[in-house]
Amino acid sequence: MDKKVQQYTKLYIYEIKGFIRDCRSIKIKGYLGNWPESPYNYLFFLEPVDSEIEKWLSDQGGLEVTNKFSIDYSDWQQVVHRTHKVGRFLILPGVPDGFVADTDTCERTGVYLYITPCLVFGSGLHPTTSGCLAAIDFLYGEEVPKTAIDVGTGTGILAIACAKCGTEKIIAYDINPLAVECARDNVRRNNLEAKITVKEGDGILNLEKSDLLCFNLDEKSFRCLIKEVDLREFRWSIISGMLEKRFDQLSQLLPSGIKIRWQQVNKGWLTICIQGKE
Repeated sequence: MDKKVQQYTKLYIYEIKGFIRDCRSIKIKGYLGNWPESPYNYLFFLEPVDSEIEKWLSDQGGLEVTNKFSIDYSDWQQVVHRTHKVGRFLILPGVPDGFVADTDTCERTGVYLYITPCLVFGSGLHPTTSGCLAAIDFLYGEEVPKTAIDVGTGTGILAIACAKCGTEKIIAYDINPLAVECARDNVRRNNLEAKITVKEGDGILNLEKSDLLCFNLDEKSFRCLIKEVDLREFRWSIISGMLEKRFDQLSQLLPSGIKIRWQQVNKGWLTICIQGKE
């Protein structure tokens, strides 16, 4: 625990249009990672690197800088420097690099989630994330799913919460390589590598059979989920990322035969826990 957590203050972001074949070719000082949003890439740095970016682009071909900007880290990511509580969960931000949780201590003192958000979504403060944690708190009071899938895992916070509550096998998906790296680090910090596998890819198109589906993404992704997946095949689904005012319309997309067992509205965002097959 000697190493300190990387403390971001200012982020410098370069919008690059085109396909980056291999982000590992970026050997520029202060490089934090790439956030892909086709057809663009957003490269994050700790300091301005205008000349270095131009040199790197000249070696790539087919890429161009279309925008660049800087932002305070606190504006990019909701950050707290204290423990915050959602249901049974106590979320500790800013865990030192190299830290590995003492699972015995966690079990004695409460369900602690050691989460470092870095550059991706899932600090536990957003209403959809806290809503999903509250739904997990409800569900695991009813029963403990043996298996779970988390689509759009971000920091891995929901997968970690499920594992801490007793689920033995969890697959966590994200299409963002920054999120995959962050989630794997957080899984390691919580000493849960034996329970959680983090995969890069579109979880909607790769769903395996599971007792529980966790899905905290946007409305467009929800519509895609409903089109591709029969939620009745999952015993439980926890879904968030939709505005309450949109739910009357979106609920018509849900298959018949499911039951909404729990719901919560937080700052206009709705989270639901659905029971599918018995």
